[in-house]
Amino acid sequence: HVHSFIEIDFTANADGTVVGRLIRTTLPKERPINQPFRAFRINNTRQVSWTFPNTQEWTFSGQLSPDGSSITGNTNSAQGGIPLTFRKR
Repeated sequence: HVHSFIEIDFTANADGTVVGRLIRTTLPKERPINQPFRAFRINNTRQVSWTFPNTQEWTFSGQLSPDGSSITGNTNSAQGGIPLTFRKR
């Protein structure tokens, strides 16, 4: 069984905005990326969404947990979508 991972990072700016980044992934092979998400949004109900900085467009829409330890949602692309959970390290 092969495990894949996607590493993401969020940084709060002094003006209250948040920047999300795709740090690295093993999909389809392990490689560093370190690029900001496009169209990153988070609202006051903890709904989050973004577009990954990929050549082919992949979007994510989900919910930040009450304790801030995970984000659960779904990816979507031309090839389809899958449920995904990101967990804080």
